[in-house]
Amino acid sequence: TVYRHLIENGFYHFIEYLFKLTNQSQVDYTLFDDIPLVMKSRNPSILKVFSNLPTDEVLYSAIKSNCFPIIDYIWTNLSYFNQSIDFYNIYLLLAANNSSEMFTLITTKYPLEESKKCVGTLQYLEIICTACSNCNLKVVEVFTDLLLALDPHIAFTTPFTTALSQRSAPICELFLNKNVTLDLLEISTQTDVIDLSNGMFVPILFEKADKSIRRQVFYSFLFTFISTSLNENHKPNLLKLLSSYQSDELTSLLKENSQNSPIVYAAYQ
Repeated sequence: TVYRHLIENGFYHFIEYLFKLTNQSQVDYTLFDDIPLVMKSRNPSILKVFSNLPTDEVLYSAIKSNCFPIIDYIWTNLSYFNQSIDFYNIYLLLAANNSSEMFTLITTKYPLEESKKCVGTLQYLEIICTACSNCNLKVVEVFTDLLLALDPHIAFTTPFTTALSQRSAPICELFLNKNVTLDLLEISTQTDVIDLSNGMFVPILFEKADKSIRRQVFYSFLFTFISTSLNENHKPNLLKLLSSYQSDELTSLLKENSQNSPIVYAAYQ
């Protein structure tokens, strides 16, 4: 339709002129039901065109697409009030958005401290997972600190393995530095832990293993190492793992911690 073309191109004044000719003031949004159409306009005045506008959906889409003029217009002119669900939904969108400007804008409008009344610990964890999927270090760091303050023992295994799969060494390092709770047996079976930075995190993770599962974690990591396509760059980290666990059966195989060790040699055949 004519209106669809004008809306998509942000021609608000042309629409306003047509309204005068047809004695209209607005059109019903449900006739279009097309948020991307509104976003394409990049013109906040287009929002004046509609009645029955789903303001929350438009706001969420504007955040997702970094359309700051529309975000500002909604908050300034449409008397949009923060709803409890907005904290969770908007934080999820923020986790997928690497814009530092958007981070500042959102956390100012939706303060982290206030979010504690509306967002549960598992929802915070999902936000962190989304940030890991998008390698959004800033969001991961801020929300990890927030979540650990609420529940110091909550398991971060899923965010950690997500960061591994995205090859995000900085996020993995952040989690380890913050000493988050991890299921090391689960992580030790992931080939991503070997692929990322040539297995750099394997010896570090193994050192965190509780004595009760240390032997099991060691052999699980070793099996994952051997089952992976290794190259010369993996050898130093494999040797670090081997030197970290000196059981009687392993010592007889190692003889010495060198790259000529029989077990290291076998791993590369």
